[in-house]
Amino acid sequence: MPTDGTLSVDCAPTIGVDPGARWVGLCARVGREVVDASTVGRDDDGADPTADRLWVEKVLARVDALMATHGADAMAAGGTWRVAVEAVVQPKGGVEGRRVPASARVGWNVAQAALIYGSVLAVFPAAIIVAPAHHGERHLLRWGGSGAAASCYPPELCRYRPREFMPTDHPSGDRRHERSAYDVAGVAELAARVTV
Repeated sequence: MPTDGTLSVDCAPTIGVDPGARWVGLCARVGREVVDASTVGRDDDGADPTADRLWVEKVLARVDALMATHGADAMAAGGTWRVAVEAVVQPKGGVEGRRVPASARVGWNVAQAALIYGSVLAVFPAAIIVAPAHHGERHLLRWGGSGAAASCYPPELCRYRPREFMPTDHPSGDRRHERSAYDVAGVAELAARVTV
């Protein structure tokens, strides 16, 4: 990978989407380089079902904005943006090795994440579906990491948000959803190389 800030031309530009019930992480990536990233949040507490449409529109508008804003970056990397989205699965419902019943809130969370997942696939039918695999958590000790996000992720996703990045909706500036989207885009890139 070049270290002078230029984009690698051997990697397809990919926007990773980490769907969630309250927060959706987005990351535009070419190879290991982060072009932009954003966390999109719900504007409501999820109690109003009519707000779901606004939530979906907000997420899809941010994906479109990433594509439009960074079209030149995609062209420099030899193509147009493609989309990758993490699949939504039912939580296992385990606590300390024991099965426990899922609460109604867990069901709501899955439904909200699935709403984003399905909407992304409806708008981008060629999107690459990536299986859940603790994306955004490679740095954690329980997965063999050092505990520091900077040991596994680019500095743009670990430290202060670069000024040129799109805004984030997360009030504390939490970047874990963006790191997850970064991993989703990276897995999609590997999958595309294997299937080509």
